[in-house]
Amino acid sequence: MEACYIHKIQIYLKHIYGEQLMMPLKSKGFTLIEALVTVALISILSSFAYSNYKEQMVRGKLMEATKGLTEAQMRLEQRFQDARTYLNYAKADCSPENSAFGTIIQPSQYFSFECTTTDMTYTITARGKATGGMKDYVLTVDQDRQKSSQFPGMTSTQPCWISKASETC
Repeated sequence: MEACYIHKIQIYLKHIYGEQLMMPLKSKGFTLIEALVTVALISILSSFAYSNYKEQMVRGKLMEATKGLTEAQMRLEQRFQDARTYLNYAKADCSPENSAFGTIIQPSQYFSFECTTTDMTYTITARGKATGGMKDYVLTVDQDRQKSSQFPGMTSTQPCWISKASETC
């Protein structure tokens, strides 16, 4: 019954509007070209988003290195205030010579730390671990608070701590 009613409406509309109504309706949906353009635009936008995401991840991991370097620097300076020397405080891996000294640097997931001490000087180095995706990232600081950064793709060492290879001091 419903189909009959629709058929009557179609006949009535055909009578009013003529043969125009009998033309097939435009199909609904997307063409292949429209779908390909959409995919291309999404992939272009994704490439920018991914590179920014990677950069932000590296910057976050570098915070762990600067935190460790600053922490070790503070501990070594405290040692110098107490004993007037940097010697016999930190091992090469920045662990304390004596357990009574406590922790110098907390273990890091992305960096390994190295401490070189003499009577009046020290150098602390944070080297990126390959397992953390930070291979070839190196940050250092010494007793005069002279800092340096070396990242993959850099042609020279920067005399400060930077957070991305394109930065300069």
